[in-house]
Amino acid sequence: MSMPALGFCRKLLNKWCASPKNSPKTISRWVNLALMPLEERMVLDTGISGGSLPIDIMQPWLALNYLVPFNGVFPDPDTNWQEYDGSPNLGEISLFAGKFAPSGYALANGQTLSIAQYPALFSLLGTIYGGDGFQNFGLPNLQGRTPMGVGNGTALGPIILGESQGRPTVDLLFDNLPAHSHNLLTAGGVPTGEVTGLAGSGVPFSKQIPTLGVNFQVVVESDYYYLGEVALNAGRAALNAAQGQLVPISQNGALFSQIGTTFGGDGVSTFALPDFQGRVPMGAGNGLVQGQMGGGGVDNLDHHRPDHPYPFARRYQFPDFRNGRGASF
Repeated sequence: MSMPALGFCRKLLNKWCASPKNSPKTISRWVNLALMPLEERMVLDTGISGGSLPIDIMQPWLALNYLVPFNGVFPDPDTNWQEYDGSPNLGEISLFAGKFAPSGYALANGQTLSIAQYPALFSLLGTIYGGDGFQNFGLPNLQGRTPMGVGNGTALGPIILGESQGRPTVDLLFDNLPAHSHNLLTAGGVPTGEVTGLAGSGVPFSKQIPTLGVNFQVVVESDYYYLGEVALNAGRAALNAAQGQLVPISQNGALFSQIGTTFGGDGVSTFALPDFQGRVPMGAGNGLVQGQMGGGGVDNLDHHRPDHPYPFARRYQFPDFRNGRGASF
């Protein structure tokens, strides 16, 4: 620093020290602060809050086996259910409480089968679930996953047949926090009128549980299945897909008597089938009404962030030698 500059600083310091607003105690405090190393006088960040542990987003569950039949009736959109002889639909997925697959069925665990041995099933599944398409093909893998209906659900992303989505846990990142600041308080809890800088960006996060896209279908007419039964099918051809479509009452009077307008329709000429596009089933009851829809694949913390303080590590002021007052830094 040049000599003229040093002289100017001395004049400012003398003027500030001579001000009646500053007691000897105040002057001593600022002198001690001025002698501190620069890094100790800098404004420090707030303390770290949170533990960054993953959040379990799995719903209450019970693990069971899913089965796929090796043989059965090839589904034909132009064929009525009532014409079937009680054999399972080829590609049909069913739940099973047993420990092993019964005769004629395989566990839906993603294993590969021989095309030469099961040509009909291959013609329905192809390589949607794996395999080379020449010698073998894969079965759906529902281990640790729940079936989700294929299609474009309202306000939901598209679900493709055989597509795996979701995870059992989600890690929230700094950007998932909503943009927010904190008021600075005194040790006694009195607001100082100052705030911290903004933190967070409010980026949405996925809360999609592990799923596998399959076809949901509704039994509309049958002598061997329950009318209104909802079945799962892993194949590309599905009878009466449960995608919320309207069907005429005049042609489906028996089914209309079972479900009415629970899922839509005017109840005069039409009624709707359940819409499982982008959705998983959940049992009615305990506050849930049959046909009710809810949930979503993404969320944000804008209105879910718990009230929380930040411990403020340290804050200092420096004397403003030009006007005799302390200036915040």
